[in-house]
Amino acid sequence: MSFFVRLIFFLCLPVLAQSQTNICGSNLDLLPENSLPLLRQFYQKARATELRNNQIDSIPVTIHQIRSAEGGNLIYEEMVRIIERANQEFTDLGLHFYICGSPRYLDGQPNYTFNEAEGLNYGQHVSNTINIYLVDGIKAPGGGLLCGLSKFPFQADPDERYIMLDKECAITEVTLVHELGHFYGLLHTHEDRFGRELVNGNNCHFAGDLICDTPADPNLVLPNSLYNCNYIGRRVDINGDLYRPSVQNFMSYAPPYCQQQFSRNQKSIMRAIIQEEYAYLQNGHCDIREDLSIEGQIAETQISALDEIRTTLQVRGDALSSIDQISLRIGLFETQDQKRGTALYEEVITLPMGASTQQLDLSLPIPEVKAGGTYYLVAEIDADFELIEKTENNNRFIQKIRIDNAGFEDLTLFPNPAQELAYFFFRSPKTRGPYTIQLFRSDGVKVLSMQGTQVRNEVLRQLDVSRLPKGIYLANIEFKNNGIQRSLRFSKK
Repeated sequence: MSFFVRLIFFLCLPVLAQSQTNICGSNLDLLPENSLPLLRQFYQKARATELRNNQIDSIPVTIHQIRSAEGGNLIYEEMVRIIERANQEFTDLGLHFYICGSPRYLDGQPNYTFNEAEGLNYGQHVSNTINIYLVDGIKAPGGGLLCGLSKFPFQADPDERYIMLDKECAITEVTLVHELGHFYGLLHTHEDRFGRELVNGNNCHFAGDLICDTPADPNLVLPNSLYNCNYIGRRVDINGDLYRPSVQNFMSYAPPYCQQQFSRNQKSIMRAIIQEEYAYLQNGHCDIREDLSIEGQIAETQISALDEIRTTLQVRGDALSSIDQISLRIGLFETQDQKRGTALYEEVITLPMGASTQQLDLSLPIPEVKAGGTYYLVAEIDADFELIEKTENNNRFIQKIRIDNAGFEDLTLFPNPAQELAYFFFRSPKTRGPYTIQLFRSDGVKVLSMQGTQVRNEVLRQLDVSRLPKGIYLANIEFKNNGIQRSLRFSKK
């Protein structure tokens, strides 16, 4: 029976490692006193462990994302970057993390207490992998929200261990590194459950974080202690010695942009724990056979705002077994990160079981007239995340498109005369902001009014004039921010 399994019997309450938050206290407060000597004993043994550099173990990671109704969900590429950042720090411990199939997307609540986190993991845990849950918020026991939490290895059996991250904090990438440190047994550098570590290091083996090459830390979350990743606090230990903590250590409460290293002894502790307690992860594997991919081609990548986007898409599904209907969504986005965009097309594609390919030839009208500039057409297969695949890396086709309105005459309504639709075009960088367009009959009666916002150097606005009687009309446009007004005459036939 391993040391950590023996230690479980001494634990009467669950303890969670709290991380990187201004309201976080000592993370070992719930640990019973009679278990502390055993924890010290293992740390003493681990100090003698040599780092292993000649072998890399691939460690599967299962990511569960709780869908947020208000947005803010992490896209797959962001999850990959977070895992790759962890790999930069754990490679010399012989670990390489990889995402075990595509992320699981779950419906749940916005914020989770510790007990609710336990329940979530109980129902969703994937064995022999590191389970990471991405949520909107983690409730601290005393109130407020945390950035992350992790089960220590000495707390629980393998299927009860997990990491939970606040999505916004996870984007910093080092939050996962911090929580993996807890997952593999490290304490905060400012830990004081065993007593305050002295600046001179005389009690480093049995106080603080029990590691001697991490300087005594008074807790860097305290106000007025840091400036530009330098410690400027004036706190002293009981001997009157001024603290000089490591602001770069991942297990401190320094801001994420300061954290960049584990100490050698911290790595030794983790290596020992990996060898003693985590063989089940080294032997883990992913049995994910299904995969989707989408490729595309666009006839013309430079068009005007009134043209259609003509594209050919090829959707392939390899060895599908769980579903045969896959959602496809296409949008036009202003930025490559897909934060602001307009939906163009949506369809549920039926794929027979087994390997298959389906081709779609589409002409996509732009539903909302766009000003000139660069946009990104994004076609996404399995847009509802129904399928757990090998990877989501090939689930998106992205093509840069240039909308060029140079052929439109400045300050014009066209066609003139108009029959069903008319377009107002105006080009000026001085008129950005809200505007109002009003149409008046020749006798001065207003027959149409609409508002909009100019966000680029052009205004290209569609007007539905199909219900207007034949005749001559005056179009007046007013830009609110600078008082500029323009008027145009046009006829309706």
